Amino acid sequence: IMTMLQPRYGKFRSLLEKTNVGQALEKGGIDEPYTIFVPSNEALSNMTAGVLDYLLSPEGSRKLLELVRYHIVAFTQLEVATLVSTLHIRSMANQIITFNISSKGQILANNVAVDETEVAAKNGRIYTLTGVLIPPSILPILPHRCNETKREMKLGTCVRCFMKNWSKCPTNSEPTAIFTNKCFYGSRAWN
Repeated sequence: IMTMLQPRYGKFRSLLEKTNVGQALEKGGIDEPYTIFVPSNEALSNMTAGVLDYLLSPEGSRKLLELVRYHIVAFTQLEVATLVSTLHIRSMANQIITFNISSKGQILANNVAVDETEVAAKNGRIYTLTGVLIPPSILPILPHRCNETKREMKLGTCVRCFMKNWSKCPTNSEPTAIFTNKCFYGSRAWN
């Protein structure tokens, strides 16, 4: 399979190599067939800005492995007839890929068009895709980072509860809704 991917699908091949999944595909023989759904170089280039860079970083390596494994079905060489008649199949990532047919007769894998079908390799079959299959387990792909401001609580001057509405917060601070029920001074409660 790895030989068949070069050079036309070199980007996906490099992802396979980076995750060491490529070694398993090279070693696989007749006893270990694979079906691989390969996104085109163009599909990988068209991913949202920063996504591929993140996946190739040390921080994104786990998600990259999951993405690559989602494109592979182990221990079987799926034929077109099987794809058409099968509603779904479990990938190496242990997640489901669903298949259907468009109104124009195109095979779709998770609503991504299958471009070429049943490219035969020594140890499996290759189906090429016009897009990238994204496993649900890695969404969102990019980590959520926000520009949060630092928040801290500081003890202020204590006022009687009936005066709390007239007390002022220090500059550059905000009032908080905490401690609004009752105030305790000594043994007497004030509402």
